[in-house]
Amino acid sequence: MKKRNHRLLKNAGLPPGTLTSSPDGAEVGVTQTLYTYNETECIHKKSIEDTRYRDLLSDDKISWFNIDGVHQSRILENIGRAFGIHPLALEDIQDVEHRPKVEDYDEYVFIIFKMLQWDAEQDEVEAEQICLIVGKNYVISFQEHEGDVFDELRNRIVNGRGRVRKEGAAYLAYALLDSVVDQYFLLLEAVENRFEELEDEIILTPRTDAYKQVIHLKKQLITVRRNLWPLQELLYRIQKEEIPLVGPNVLPFFRDVHDHTLRLMDIVEVLRDTSTSLLDLHNTNVNNTMNSVMKVLTIIATIFIPITFVAGIYGMNFNYMPELSVKWAYPAVLGVMGGVAVGMILYFKKKNWL
Repeated sequence: MKKRNHRLLKNAGLPPGTLTSSPDGAEVGVTQTLYTYNETECIHKKSIEDTRYRDLLSDDKISWFNIDGVHQSRILENIGRAFGIHPLALEDIQDVEHRPKVEDYDEYVFIIFKMLQWDAEQDEVEAEQICLIVGKNYVISFQEHEGDVFDELRNRIVNGRGRVRKEGAAYLAYALLDSVVDQYFLLLEAVENRFEELEDEIILTPRTDAYKQVIHLKKQLITVRRNLWPLQELLYRIQKEEIPLVGPNVLPFFRDVHDHTLRLMDIVEVLRDTSTSLLDLHNTNVNNTMNSVMKVLTIIATIFIPITFVAGIYGMNFNYMPELSVKWAYPAVLGVMGGVAVGMILYFKKKNWL
């Protein structure tokens, strides 16, 4: 939240489409890689020059430029000039808190979505913005930093497995989206497993702080839902709007990803209900435990009430009490007290109160 507010304050008052480099932009490098392929061959370049983007394109091949790092405005400006990208789109690329969306600029399609991964150590969702520029024979992907879920897709491209080498740029964009959506399933599976662990913990030891973890996970589900809902809208728009760069042969694949997001939303809703049920279970167990404790304390207090009554009578300072001069009076009174206590215990057991 602090980083987001810092960026909003930094951009306040600037003209639309203005790019601003982060303070550490000069220190942190930007990684640029390129995959150029067709059905028969694939060329992988691990590093490319900033000013030769257009020269690297090929009419008979699909080019996938992957940019890790969006903090250096100079690189974004070079890409914008090379491919004719609108300044507002470049500004959205640098704004890593943008809402998922799709925009058709005729010469290219601009897509923003979130890549979500599960941090098992912190029990929380890590979100990273992914931006795609999809042209006729190229795709440019922008990420906040290195590390993603596209390794399997890269292997398919290099080894020529699947359909990706046989299809165009729109299919590559679908494959990138599909890889991210598949990761959503793994994320929700991890959350579901964590809920199962917390359920066992709540049942066995209801007085632990497991409910705090349940609330934390519920917040993580809100994060997933907040990013999943606009992703559904994005995929729906791609299906319904006539985008020339997304041909009818690729639309069924985008429709399949949209179906996956619907399933994901159902899973999110089920997990949210599960979190609510776990909180109710925790509260019920705590209340039952408290009721059991109060029951025992009430029974103990009830047993000692008549004993305290007898002790209170004999604790009064009167000179003339008939039992004071009797030799066995003290043991007799103790016996009466003990008999009352035993009798009440037997009565409680008969009533199944103990």
